[in-house]
Amino acid sequence: MKKKTVYEQPFNEHIKHLLRLEHLFSGIMYHLKGPSSWDSHAVITGLNQVLEFIVRFDLSDELSKDLDYYAQTLKNWQATPSVDSDRIDNLLIQTTTLLKQLTKLDNETVHSLTKDYFLNLLRQRTAIVGGTVSCDLPIFHHWLQQGPKSRQAQLNEWLAPVLPLYEATQLVLYLIRNSVSISQQSAPSGFYQQTLNSDVTYQLIQIVMLPEHPCYPQINSGKQRFTIRFFEYPQVNQPPVQSQQDINFELRCCMMSIEH
Repeated sequence: MKKKTVYEQPFNEHIKHLLRLEHLFSGIMYHLKGPSSWDSHAVITGLNQVLEFIVRFDLSDELSKDLDYYAQTLKNWQATPSVDSDRIDNLLIQTTTLLKQLTKLDNETVHSLTKDYFLNLLRQRTAIVGGTVSCDLPIFHHWLQQGPKSRQAQLNEWLAPVLPLYEATQLVLYLIRNSVSISQQSAPSGFYQQTLNSDVTYQLIQIVMLPEHPCYPQINSGKQRFTIRFFEYPQVNQPPVQSQQDINFELRCCMMSIEH
């Protein structure tokens, strides 16, 4: 199966926050596996961004509401004969487990990380261009000289309090992305518009295309409709222009329910 590129557009700020948090954690988890000092540097930078994000937007309550909704929905689906009962049971276990973890989440522990001397020092220096150079921040340079296992152990200790938020974000987005209506569409002269069904609570739009496609979509979503314009750029140093070609693409409309 050919690899495909997925472009996403949320319908509300809550989902946009989850996408941003997922994006930050994806970078953290990628570099957490790496042994180099640059990997550890990237993890700390990402963690400080996550902490800043969490402080600005208290997501634990919203994620708890999401998980509670899905737990009830999954329980209702258990009684439906045509569903994959094993899949529903596994999802319900994950949902209820994470819901309990979020309920027990100690916000003081999470917020205390923002006051951690080492992390806070790095956060201040990161705001300065080149501010973490060894001559400006010898304590960080010294820490980076430790072995990979020692650094990774410390990084995991810092990450532990925020992991339930990451796992809950992953699960909620997984459930939304898998509650989806899929259709093949065409955008005449690079433009597509669709009116939304008012009886459905849409959360996310996905546009699926091949990576080598010369165009990319720009999606604008509203309460009643959404529009997609496909752009192309002959050179990366030139402004993109809307395509005048008819563009075929796969459209996925993700909603707040569980399909069987």
